[in-house]
Amino acid sequence: MPTHEVCWQHGDNDKMIFNVDGSILTNPGKVDYGGLVRSFVFYSSIGLSNVLHVEIRALMIEIKLC
Repeated sequence: MPTHEVCWQHGDNDKMIFNVDGSILTNPGKVDYGGLVRSFVFYSSIGLSNVLHVEIRALMIEIKLC
């Protein structure tokens, strides 16, 4: 599986870029998610779910952190 370098991409003064991702082996299955807000990294596991739920969950956490 290829690896990818992840880094913060800053926006202009009037916008912010969210960097989030969810991970799932089967749909539904065990899911993990994480993201990056400026220099703050977050990640968690939510047990069994589906791919749409984990992506939305990651976005909701990041919005709350902002």
